[in-house]
Amino acid sequence: MLFWQMIVAYFAVFMAVFLEGETALITSSFAARMGYLDVYMVGLFAFLATITYDWLWFFIGRSKGKNVLFKKEKLIKTAEKIDMLLEKYPYLILLGYRYIYGFRSVIPMIIGMSNIKSKKFFAFSAFTTAVWTLIFTSLGFLFGSILEPRLNMIKSHPLQFILILICLGLIGGFFLRRYSKRKLKNIE
Repeated sequence: MLFWQMIVAYFAVFMAVFLEGETALITSSFAARMGYLDVYMVGLFAFLATITYDWLWFFIGRSKGKNVLFKKEKLIKTAEKIDMLLEKYPYLILLGYRYIYGFRSVIPMIIGMSNIKSKKFFAFSAFTTAVWTLIFTSLGFLFGSILEPRLNMIKSHPLQFILILICLGLIGGFFLRRYSKRKLKNIE
C-alpha cells in the first residue's frame, strides 16, 4: 500500500469510528484480519477517534451544555435521568457510559455539565476507551478469522451475504435501542 493510501485509509478509520463507533471499528478490524490494514494502527486510530469524540462532547457540555440541552424537550428529560444516575453512581456511569447504546454523545455532554473534574473524566475516559477499543478490535479480528475460511462461499453469493449482514445489523440495532429505552424509562 502506498504511503498516501495508508494515510487515507487510516483517516477513514478515524472518521468512521468518530462518526459511527462499534460497527466501524469491527469492520476496520475485519479489514485488518483480511490483510488490508494493520490491526494495531486500526486500534490506535479508533482509540484516538473515540477519545476525541468523548472529549469534544464533554467540552460542549462544559461550555455550552445548557444551550444545547434546552433546545430539545426530549433531551431535557433524558438529561435529568442521566444526571440523577450520575449523582447516585458516578463511578459506574464513568466506567460504563460507553456501553449504553444510543447515548454516545449525551452522557459525555452531561458529565461535562456536572461537577466532575476534567482530570477525573479524562482518566476514566482514557481507560474505558482503551478497554472498548480492545474489545471491539478483537471482535472484528475474530469475526474475520471465522469468515476467512468461508470467503469463497461469500464471494460466490455476495448479495445474499450483504443482505444477511444488513438484516442482522438492523435486528440487533432494533433490540439494542429498545432495550436501552426500556432501561432508561425504568430509571426514576
